[in-house]
Amino acid sequence: MYIDIHNHCLPQVDDGAGSPEEAFAMVEQYRQNQIEEIIVTPHFHYRRGQTCAERILEETFRFREALQRNGISFRVHTGNEIYYSHDVPELLSQSKVLTLADSCYALIEFSPDELFTKMRDGLYQIIISGFFPVLAHAERIWAFHEDMSRLCELAELGVYIQINIDDVKSGADFRMKRFVKTAIENDLVHFLATDAHGSRERTPQVGKDLTYIRRKFGEDFLKRVMYDNPRKVIENKTI
Repeated sequence: MYIDIHNHCLPQVDDGAGSPEEAFAMVEQYRQNQIEEIIVTPHFHYRRGQTCAERILEETFRFREALQRNGISFRVHTGNEIYYSHDVPELLSQSKVLTLADSCYALIEFSPDELFTKMRDGLYQIIISGFFPVLAHAERIWAFHEDMSRLCELAELGVYIQINIDDVKSGADFRMKRFVKTAIENDLVHFLATDAHGSRERTPQVGKDLTYIRRKFGEDFLKRVMYDNPRKVIENKTI
């Protein structure tokens, strides 16, 4: 069984699942691909929406109840994908944005063309505020493609690295696949996640990618980044 820490499965709160029916279809796809527990991470973003924490908690409660009524065994935890701005550390401290599964871990997003120094300084501010930042889909950030040592610097600082599953193989161009391979081989990847947005496009149907990852990097790696580390997040334990 695997755990997905980054997705947009919660219905009608952002650009993810557009209806409860689509969210249920995504859950079925998850289960088909051995993923039976997720942390929903609606966007907190000035363009993609800033659904308040209270509504996310309420909608997650309703979603869990609906799953239970339909006899579906599937665990759902709350979270946000938080686009970084200078006030994010304060918003986290005030619980105005959600950490992953009510832990000290926070999923943080940056623009692909963000300056490395600004990104590093922002992540450091989150750390000194008492949180563990998880950098969302790090493979999209061009500063790391230019210099892999920057990714090492963030990991040494205390930042955890998340890569989208389909960018390991099926959804990536050659440059991105080469970057992801190097990051994995240098033990710089802490989480793989679907970043799923729907049941028809950007779906949780990642079975072929998981088979490739298992064959290429081994079951121990896959278990660590899709079960062991996510379980530590949910239990609020140090990785």
